[in-house]
Amino acid sequence: MELDIVVWFVYVGLWISRITETNWRLFLREDLYSELKELVPEYQERVKKLKKDHGSVELGKITVDMKAYDRVPREILWKALEKKGVRVAYIRAIQDMYDRVSTSVRTQGGESDDFPITIGLHQGSTLSPYLFTLILDVLTEQIQEIAPRCMLFADDIVLLGESREELNERLETWRRALETHGFRLSRSKSEYMECKFNKRRRVSNSEVKIGDHIIPQVTRFKYLGSVIQDDGEIEGDVNHRIQAGWMKWRKASGVLCDAKVPIKLKGKFYRTAVRPAILYGTECWAVKSQHENKVGVAEMRMLRWMCGKTRQDKIRNEAIRERVGVAPIVEKMVENRLRWFGHVERRPVDSVVRRVDQMERRQTIRGRGRPKKTIREVIKKDLEINGLDRSMVLGGMRGMTALVWLGSAVDPDEGIRFRGMSIPECQKKLPGAFPGGEPLPEAVLWLLLTGKIPSKAQVDSLSKELRSRATIPDYAYKAIDALPVSAHPMTQFTTGVMALQVQSEFQKAYEGGIAKARYWEPTYEDTMNLIARLPAIAAYIYRRKYKDGKIIPLDDSLDYGANYAHMLGFDDPEMLEFMRLYISIHSDHEGGNVSSHTAHLVASPLSDPYLAFAAALNGLAGPLHGLANQEVLRWIRSIVAEFGTPNISTEQLADYINKTLSRGQVVPGYGHGVLRQTDPRYTCQREFALKHLPNDPYFQLVSKIKEVVPPILTKLGKVKNPWPNVDAHSGVLLNYYGLTEENYYTVLFGVSRSFGVGPQLIWDRALGMPLERPKSVTLEKLEQLVAKSS
Repeated sequence: MELDIVVWFVYVGLWISRITETNWRLFLREDLYSELKELVPEYQERVKKLKKDHGSVELGKITVDMKAYDRVPREILWKALEKKGVRVAYIRAIQDMYDRVSTSVRTQGGESDDFPITIGLHQGSTLSPYLFTLILDVLTEQIQEIAPRCMLFADDIVLLGESREELNERLETWRRALETHGFRLSRSKSEYMECKFNKRRRVSNSEVKIGDHIIPQVTRFKYLGSVIQDDGEIEGDVNHRIQAGWMKWRKASGVLCDAKVPIKLKGKFYRTAVRPAILYGTECWAVKSQHENKVGVAEMRMLRWMCGKTRQDKIRNEAIRERVGVAPIVEKMVENRLRWFGHVERRPVDSVVRRVDQMERRQTIRGRGRPKKTIREVIKKDLEINGLDRSMVLGGMRGMTALVWLGSAVDPDEGIRFRGMSIPECQKKLPGAFPGGEPLPEAVLWLLLTGKIPSKAQVDSLSKELRSRATIPDYAYKAIDALPVSAHPMTQFTTGVMALQVQSEFQKAYEGGIAKARYWEPTYEDTMNLIARLPAIAAYIYRRKYKDGKIIPLDDSLDYGANYAHMLGFDDPEMLEFMRLYISIHSDHEGGNVSSHTAHLVASPLSDPYLAFAAALNGLAGPLHGLANQEVLRWIRSIVAEFGTPNISTEQLADYINKTLSRGQVVPGYGHGVLRQTDPRYTCQREFALKHLPNDPYFQLVSKIKEVVPPILTKLGKVKNPWPNVDAHSGVLLNYYGLTEENYYTVLFGVSRSFGVGPQLIWDRALGMPLERPKSVTLEKLEQLVAKSS
């Protein structure tokens, strides 16, 4: 157990202007805008806190040594265990350890008679430090503050204060509290240190005391094996760790210097016994190059000594390391730091280590010279260098966390969550067109934008507002008509969206000099207009390419999803209901997929939502992103074509799947980059099919495929998720209701995705998200880094 504290001072100011009403807005607004307007300042404040640097103020420290192991009343121990919620069986087990314990004293005249020990903890027991810490925690929890201003480990306590006066107050409070329970502070072993991070700060002339005893001041002290210096440097700790390494090395020199011992065994012994002593506590070092060099030189001296070589032998360090089988200790330091950083980030926000990490820094007067390096700066540099994973750089940045996305997140076990709500929860809680119906897309839009569940009245109001915005200018239709009818539906769709950009409110407002804090308002206007108009554009493309080219007007009595199906030419109530479900479950899928990330990226230099969404559609049109459900349907049709009927046996299906895999192809619709279970979006579509089309041969074939494919993929051993995803089902349902034109399916996907991309664009502008500008690496540089790490 170890805790190093490095205190630093950085001040970052962030000013966000107050959001005011715009002079270009319509007078009549739906409730969604008012809801959003109230949320924006709250979210801005949350981001403001995240952007602030966190840390601590200047601290004075005092180490208090407790002469208390032998004075702990047993009743206090039992009560402390009970208060901490320790199970009765465990308490009884500990009581048995202390029950009927006796000892004797050996003197010159012999041993005394045995006498019982009824107080205190066992000396030398590995459990005693933990029990003592637990007792102190219980006894002092009333005087411990929310901020971690004290550290407890066995009978060593560290109190932290911002001045000598404050430290005296804390010390006196602790003294009274502990002496009330029979504990006594050690006057002789206690000491204090005053941090001198700010040399301009005035130093108090008061003394630090325990009662009338003046506590001596030191410039450094050791706590839990680490040396802490008053100037915040780590030079003393570096030297101490090197000395600890040499002590271990000398104890093992009989093995390490024996020429008869195999050199690889020496290396293993060094890695196991010596190097850990040097690396102890280095996770928290705000290390500089000079420290790394010092540790590296000490290690090389040890390794050369083990090999019986000196620098005069002119053997390169790399050759020595290869012979011994020891990687550079500096790389291990980086590895330990990043591992520790990962542990810290994964801890609950209310844990001690996270609270220390999140303590706000005060603005201080900067002294002369370069500011001290902080552990955060070291970690940042480590991530810049070692975060350069070949699988990320050469594998499409897969798995790299690089975006803030409010709308949704994918849980490996439960699938997509919209603002924390799973698909089943959305189906249950979000309003539908009728009781028990599928969620209305408008309800999903409200949820993704505000994080709140809307009422049916609010959803109806939003639906009406979207219908009022769904006016398409003639030139948008003419822009599409300028393309040949044979053009791919996604080409026509992107053209239509780009034509709508002429009416961008954001572009007008930006050219008019709108304040940065109000960027979100015209972005909201553009996003809502775009979402409202997409079904009409998409339906016109479908009617133009596959039907008679006549426009079916919008129906004011229908909701968003039903109107889209209606304008396509479908009025079957089941199809209308499925369109609501389809749009809802395809609306968002985190921010890292191609279409969502593209929209975020293109909007980051303040391109308006029309430009950003058009770019997203171009990404969606790629075969690796938006064509999955088409490929599933084509694959299923190939099965039917192979056997002449969808009613095939399990054995026939398994044989066909194995043939598909043996040709180096994949089974479309199966597997997922994050999920490790069946995609709940697949499950809800299956439930819809069981309710409305249980006897459809293609649906029955899809069900049979789900039974056969996972076991086959599992046997391969390389598939992390052999279960079906959302694309494994949607194509069959669309085909059943008559929408058989596979090339158009991506347009449906694009309309749906606007519900997730649009709200995020609004929040990007409201939260002041910056221009996205990642750093690239040349192939030569990547090769050098890989060679160095290996």
